[in-house]
Amino acid sequence: MRRSQPDLRYFTFTALLIVVAEVLFFISRWLFYLFNRTLFNLTFWETIKALFAGIRFDLSAILYLNILVILLLLIPHKKRNSPIYRNIIKWIFISTNSIALLSNFADIVYYRFTLKRTTSDIFSFLSVGGDFDKLIPLFLKDFWYIAIIWILVVYSLIKIFNFIETKVLIKHDSYNTSSYIIQGLILIFTLGLSIVGMRGGFQLRPINMITAGNYAQENANAIVLNTPFTIMQTIGKEELVLTPYFNEQQLATIYNPYTQILNN
Repeated sequence: MRRSQPDLRYFTFTALLIVVAEVLFFISRWLFYLFNRTLFNLTFWETIKALFAGIRFDLSAILYLNILVILLLLIPHKKRNSPIYRNIIKWIFISTNSIALLSNFADIVYYRFTLKRTTSDIFSFLSVGGDFDKLIPLFLKDFWYIAIIWILVVYSLIKIFNFIETKVLIKHDSYNTSSYIIQGLILIFTLGLSIVGMRGGFQLRPINMITAGNYAQENANAIVLNTPFTIMQTIGKEELVLTPYFNEQQLATIYNPYTQILNN
């Protein structure tokens, strides 16, 4: 009986998809800085440090977003050879990362109005409605080139996925007991790496939005961060509520900051 060799094709394919997503996230962050560079007062090396420090935060967000794709690709079973199954994985990957990249590209424009990365409070804003439906056409009219760049990036993502799939997953799987064991070990190993990546490393506490301050000045944290990361970090977090201890009349009796100068 011929001894089966470890099949790393699905592991390789998964790793390449994560790398592709990482590169596209980096490009979106570089464009974010390029279009908003006048809002940051950074030296050349400070800019380089902020851009590359963001890779850590990109990887965390990408792994969270693509954990379903990772599981679907690495859980060993015969359906992985099915074109329908692979198409499902393909469009989950494409749609998930396209939406994530859309949020990054939207912040290229939106940041100049808020001076911060978009957080989960955007969903509250959308649920209220207001003028949001009127603002979108205006944004598309004024910043049409951002939409075109995003479309080109998504098109590139689809083409790259198809190319990698054709080159890496060219053969069909042959399953036996040993291959199931090996594929199971690869799955466990990959999930372990993914957890480390989601946490941002082996440190005691996972990275968060405050961690970005270790790599850039306060006003440049937005370069280090990415929008999917800030949205996920703020989901379920309670907003600070302003507690009014005194009204205006009471404050005026305690301390009045206005001084009136009378001419003698």
